[in-house]
Amino acid sequence: MIEKGGIKMIGKVKYVGKNFGGNLIDGEIYECIGISSGGLRIIDRACLIDGDKTGYLYSAIEPGSMVEGDDRCGRWEIVEDPEGKIQELFDSYEDAVRNSKIR
Repeated sequence: MIEKGGIKMIGKVKYVGKNFGGNLIDGEIYECIGISSGGLRIIDRACLIDGDKTGYLYSAIEPGSMVEGDDRCGRWEIVEDPEGKIQELFDSYEDAVRNSKIR
């Protein structure tokens, strides 16, 4: 686990996709502070502005807007993952899709 500014991180990820609400910007690297409910808890721009150290929960497979019909979503690329927790989460989704009868 990495610690920076009093925040414990499990790694860093890069967002690749359409800019979303000023909080997720294509090509930006974000600190991941945990995994919760199958998503990544990220310190995004809003958290930095508000001083929120709890982060925001984003989908691990399609981060972006949760509004129906809004197609602004992207994907994560792992930048740092010293304990392999982020990769393990991504692998679990790949396994679920591979083993699913719904395709």
